[in-house]
This record gives sequence, C-alpha cells and structure tokens, in this order.
Amino acid sequence: MIILTLLISGLATAAVPKWVAPNKPVAAKTHAPAHHAKKTASSKKSRHRHHAHKRYSPAQPPPALLSKPRNMPLTRDIPPAVIALLSDGDTELAARRLYLEPATIQNLFLIREMQKIGETKQGIRSFNKKDHREWLNLGIAYHNLYLMTKAYKHPNRKFLSQALRAYGMAAHRAKEEHRDEAELLQAALEMAAGKQKVAETRFQKKVNIELMSATFRGATYLAAYHAAAGHLDDTLAALQQAHAKDTDNLLPEWIAISFDFAGLRDRPEFQKFVTQFEKSPPAAPRPRHHRNR
Repeated sequence: MIILTLLISGLATAAVPKWVAPNKPVAAKTHAPAHHAKKTASSKKSRHRHHAHKRYSPAQPPPALLSKPRNMPLTRDIPPAVIALLSDGDTELAARRLYLEPATIQNLFLIREMQKIGETKQGIRSFNKKDHREWLNLGIAYHNLYLMTKAYKHPNRKFLSQALRAYGMAAHRAKEEHRDEAELLQAALEMAAGKQKVAETRFQKKVNIELMSATFRGATYLAAYHAAAGHLDDTLAALQQAHAKDTDNLLPEWIAISFDFAGLRDRPEFQKFVTQFEKSPPAAPRPRHHRNR
C-alpha cells in the first residue's frame, strides 16, 4: 500500500507529522493551533483531492523507492517504545518517537500511515466521505499499522475494526474494479485477523480474481490475501503476476518492508523465489496513448 508522489530524498523531512512538533519532548502531546489547522486544510485541499488515490497499501510498492538514497536502509527493528504506543492506539506519539530513530524506508512508510490517520482524526486533512478512495486509503493506513502491531505480537484490535469499517465504506461507494479492490483488501485483513471463514466467503463471492490479476495493484492485493492465508504457492503465483507488470522492478524492496509477508518471509522457498526478482529485468513499460485535443 505505498504510493506517494514525493521523492524519497524529501521524505526524511516531509515525513514529520504536521500535527506534532518534532522538537517537543516525546512525553508531551502537542496539537496544531486551530488557525494553523484551518490554513493547512485549505491550502492543501486541492492537492489532497488530486492525490487522494495515491496512498500506501498493504500490497503495493512505493514509486518513491526509485529515487531513494543509496545509504538509506530498507528496514530496522521497530523500537519497543513505538510498538507499545501503537498497541495503545497513540499514533501521534508513536510517529514522533519513530521519527527520532535512524531513517529507513520502512520507518518513513509507517510515519506516513500514522500521519494519514492523525490528520484525518484532527480534521487537518480534508476528507470527502463520498469518495471511495478516501475510505480505501484510510483503511489501508489502519491495515498496515494493524499488521505491524500483529507482527510484533501486540495486535491493536481497534486498528483492525477501523480498517474493516473503512473498507466497507469504500466498497459501498466504489464501482466495478475499485469495489473488488476494497473487498479483496478486506478479505486479506480478515484472513490476517484469523477470520478464515468470513474471509474465504468474501473472497469467493465478491472478488473477481481475473480482474484483479490483470493489474499490478490487483495482483499484489491477491498476494497479500494468499500470504495472510499461509498459501505459499498461491502467494508466489500472484507475485509472479505482479512482477510481470512491475515496470520499475519495485517488488523486492516492497516485499522487504511490507508486513503482509511476515508469516512467509523466513521460509526458504519464499526467500529463493523473491531473490529472482532482484536479478530479472523489470517488465517493459506499456506504450502511452495520447488523445487528440
């Protein structure tokens, strides 16, 4: 779930949540003044609308990785203090605490998700309740944080319920392909939460597998679902489909920072399969067709 238009070289500073003051002690909560929040919401209203659909997802790599600094590592262990804060649902303090850590691609990704939730809660970011993309992106942020807390043995059930609710709202407002995306992500999350029968029913009845397999994004969502179910062969098949459409060869780095594959990452078959992406060339970009003006 990672789509941002900012270059990764600028993420190190841009990733500071706008709703916290990074120079304040971590123990003290701070909130943006009302006039600042109003100004931020109005000045960035058009930009948020324009990029509303370009957000992180549990199964979608970041284009920003294309320009990441060579010396920035992909991952490091998340500090226990951050895990404890997130298990309590405090995304504000968790983001500020994580920002104090050495920068990694994964840390910046997680801070972005916390920022998404914090700005939405405090009304700093405009939120169109009628737009399915808004709900999908919010669900994606909660989804990622739930998977992270689960991977560290402290699952936050509120993140789970908020993500499921947001996906439900997205599916209700979306049409065709986008509805299938919301249903597929919801099924993946339900499977990760141990709701196997519910997830399987949703997957079988409400997800057009052929439609999802036809796109890079849909294929990565399928991989996330199968990984949550522990189906290694199906996961690898979906990743292979995604790789065939991955024109920027982002899959290896995305898999490294994603929590969707926490249950499979240590398996030798999975590791061997993923290493082939690092050696193989990216898919050829599709030709662009321009409309006559």
